[in-house]
Amino acid sequence: MSLEVQGPAPATKKLKTSSPFEELLQKAKSLGMEFSKGALNGMNEKDLSSFIHLAEENKRQAEENKRQAEALAQHSEYSMSCLIKNTPEMALRSVGTENSHTGKSKHVEATSKQHKMNLESFDKVDKFPFHEPSSLLVKFRKNARKAQNTNHLVGSYHSESDVSGWITASLEDAQQLAQAATGRTFHVHHEFSLWSDRPDHLVLYDKARQDPIIAVEDKKPFRDGKKMTNHVRGQMFDYLMELRCLGHSAPFAVLSTFEESWLFWQDDEESNKIVESKDRLTEVKDKLGTDAISPTKLVAAEKKTPSPPELKNEVGTANDNTGTDSDLQSTFDACSRDKLLQTEVYSSKQLVPLLYTAIICGLARNPTAPRENYSSVRKSYDGIALQLNKSKYNWGHLRLSVGSPITFQGRGSSTRRTNRGPCSEGSFFAIEKLGRGDTSKVFDAYDHSGKRCAIKMYIKRGNVKRGNDENEKLQSLQDSKATGTDSCKREAKRLLEFYPFLQDEVYFEELNTFPCVVMPFFRPLSKEERQKFRSDEKLGKQVSGCLSALAKKGLKYHESDLRWRHIGYYDGGGDTGEKLVMFDLADLEEMEDTEKKKPGAFVVSQIDYLFKRLPDSEPEGQTETNGVQDA
Repeated sequence: MSLEVQGPAPATKKLKTSSPFEELLQKAKSLGMEFSKGALNGMNEKDLSSFIHLAEENKRQAEENKRQAEALAQHSEYSMSCLIKNTPEMALRSVGTENSHTGKSKHVEATSKQHKMNLESFDKVDKFPFHEPSSLLVKFRKNARKAQNTNHLVGSYHSESDVSGWITASLEDAQQLAQAATGRTFHVHHEFSLWSDRPDHLVLYDKARQDPIIAVEDKKPFRDGKKMTNHVRGQMFDYLMELRCLGHSAPFAVLSTFEESWLFWQDDEESNKIVESKDRLTEVKDKLGTDAISPTKLVAAEKKTPSPPELKNEVGTANDNTGTDSDLQSTFDACSRDKLLQTEVYSSKQLVPLLYTAIICGLARNPTAPRENYSSVRKSYDGIALQLNKSKYNWGHLRLSVGSPITFQGRGSSTRRTNRGPCSEGSFFAIEKLGRGDTSKVFDAYDHSGKRCAIKMYIKRGNVKRGNDENEKLQSLQDSKATGTDSCKREAKRLLEFYPFLQDEVYFEELNTFPCVVMPFFRPLSKEERQKFRSDEKLGKQVSGCLSALAKKGLKYHESDLRWRHIGYYDGGGDTGEKLVMFDLADLEEMEDTEKKKPGAFVVSQIDYLFKRLPDSEPEGQTETNGVQDA
């Protein structure tokens, strides 16, 4: 069946096309823009495009602001404001063994008494970082395997290193608050304690002057009824004494398991006043606001910092290199280890406020005279020293005239000038840490006769394989001591072999149960002497002579040990003058056969390697002594 068309076919409807202007107008309406008829009259495409571009930018900015606002709202539970004003409950749970890698404590016991202290308020922090993220709360957020109740956060730990991570985050928050409150800048170092071969505590420094403000020691949480021991208190005492040897008058130290924390300091009038003060921050601001120099290193010419009773006269004449008092006797008076004060215990919720309070207390401590750099011609010393004997150590006040035998306070005497006796031949008195190497620490020291020396103490506990166990484990203390004894005796033997003029100056000792090498204090090459090495023919021949003597025995330095810090001058007195010595000889290597065939050329190559280690410039005041500080 066909369709019959009647009349003409209908015309096709023509589609209406939009003009560019109309398309822009539709886009403007989609952006929420509205125009009156009057506004549209006379508006061309260019004008409308400009309005649309501005509207798009405003929309993008509004979306970004909304995103940031949502992020901030989401993040507010991890902000500094939340940490301080709405502090959640925080705890750690163990996910492994409770054993510590440190083993038996190497620190002598100390006792402490509790002293009342109020935590510093944040009300006077002018620029409180309300919306800045809290390192501690963010760490909880990252550590959580699932969403947590924001009012009760639980983190985990396996080792003391893990606990240290939580305490480090807390210290970062306290540091941020202290910077906002004082206008100072601080930085934190992981450092080695007195008898440790690995970083085991934190020290916060004033960045401008490299002045230590507080030390922070971390421990695993005490479980199963365990409490803080006197060995732990002894560790805190040693931290305080170490920091005082760096020039700080009487710093504060925090002990924390994260869940429990305490502040420690030595019992002296000035420190106690600061702890008891209700306006510590104002005192700090007054001091820092008028003085750009670090508050703990001001030269106290007229007003000296009062010392604890058992350490009087430690400030003012320390490191006197200008001369010697003919009436000065060399004396050592031990410091009592029961003059330690501590606060009550603070919970994890109070850890950041406690650390902040400790920083403010450290800054508020009265200034002390600055510790001077070492001197190769020191004639006297008056300050804190670490006494070392074969099986023990002790801190005290050393008043020394170089070359004068050192006496100590006898028992039963009520005064320092009576009933004194000579120190035993095996006694040494360390006054400064010259530095640290991979296996050892080196101390600037004096022996019992008042003669200056350097003590290189082997402290390394390496990792070894035991039996069929493929995994390395920490070397036992007995094996570590045996390794150290071999190393120290080898070093002493080689020093005497290659430098016969050191006879009676180098020998093996065991101090505080650690194997040691006692050697002369070698004066390091100055910056100017190093820079002149390329043109100083005499110095070049001296270094070449030392390396050639080693090569004749088929020995060489490994490249990593061929450093300027292992070169120094020995002054034996008399008319012979200084003699150059290359030391750190325990780990010398056997030369390769190809090197033995041309020893002269090999020595030249080692000289060239030393050339490469010459820096274009060195920081002012940088020194390297007895082979332990980084070149």
